Amino acid sequence: MQQTISKLYLPTQQLSACIFASIYRDTRGCALTDAQRINRFPASPLCTITWVLDGDIFLTGDDAPIPKLSFSGPQSAPILSYSPNAIQALTIAFFPESWQVLIGIDVLTYKDKTVALSDMATPQVLGLFETMFQDMPLDDRRHAFEAALLIKWKHSRTEPAYLSNTLQDWFQSVPIKTATSETGQGLRQIQRRLKNWTGQNKRELAAYARMETVFIEWFSARENPNLKLADFAFDAGFSDQSHMGREVKRIVGLTPAELNKLIETDESFWF
Repeated sequence: MQQTISKLYLPTQQLSACIFASIYRDTRGCALTDAQRINRFPASPLCTITWVLDGDIFLTGDDAPIPKLSFSGPQSAPILSYSPNAIQALTIAFFPESWQVLIGIDVLTYKDKTVALSDMATPQVLGLFETMFQDMPLDDRRHAFEAALLIKWKHSRTEPAYLSNTLQDWFQSVPIKTATSETGQGLRQIQRRLKNWTGQNKRELAAYARMETVFIEWFSARENPNLKLADFAFDAGFSDQSHMGREVKRIVGLTPAELNKLIETDESFWF
């Protein structure tokens, strides 16, 4: 029996302030149970584009599959989706303020929504993203798409920018961008601009950055018999372990204990 394929792609340095990361999933030729066809994704401050290259993906509660080329705004709650058949899909996560620069849309309007990209993009932008459907090897498609995207990104951004691939670095940079924008400098104007650019306020963004710190340290130390979640909570800036546990459940949909038990054995945590 063929094994499922899951891959993580990081952007080039030139696109690092535009793209956070990409994930690829291929279950073609795999004998999976219904439970193994579930996909779990955490709440996220990022915007995503998903190409369904083969098969169908249904969001929980929806009767129709998501479009073959779809856009999702920032998500304030975990997402469950289901693929009733073999699936091949690629998702790219964009920083929300960069997506707004690229496309010229209000990210806040699409918070907690998934729509066809054709509903929001110009024909020129849509054509750029449709290059991923070309009949060529996946890596060739990705490289062609990123090369075309880089041209548009260079013309759209206001200044050169590079980020490492962490939400923590992004969280530290985006409030500075909103505060140094040429338009209004008042506190409420800066707060409103941050909300419009990212779909989140500063407190909500800080929670995602803290959670990233917890997950990075937690996953690297899970085999340690002396693992203490309270230490991670303190290092990440939570008031106590209970506070961290509530945030983990809000973002992932499971308690730390449940997540720790399922992460190694449950196929739905493939990402």
